[in-house]
Amino acid sequence: MPESTQSGAVAARPRTSERVGRFEMTVLVGEPTPESEEKWAKRSDALARWLVSEWMRERENPDCVRDEHRLNSERRAGG
Repeated sequence: MPESTQSGAVAARPRTSERVGRFEMTVLVGEPTPESEEKWAKRSDALARWLVSEWMRERENPDCVRDEHRLNSERRAGG
């Protein structure tokens, strides 16, 4: 039987925790609510707007984007 939590989330699987640095996290899937649906819709809209703006920026100024990629590659390589 699924386990209910204080937040109302339902654990469909046995609880497993992941340690990230000094933090221990457990991810549970909750039942959709009108609030969660609205939150995910807003996040999707924000991500879509950002992706379109990045795509338009790249189309308008491809040299600038190439310079950014070059600088990021140099930073990763320690240069």
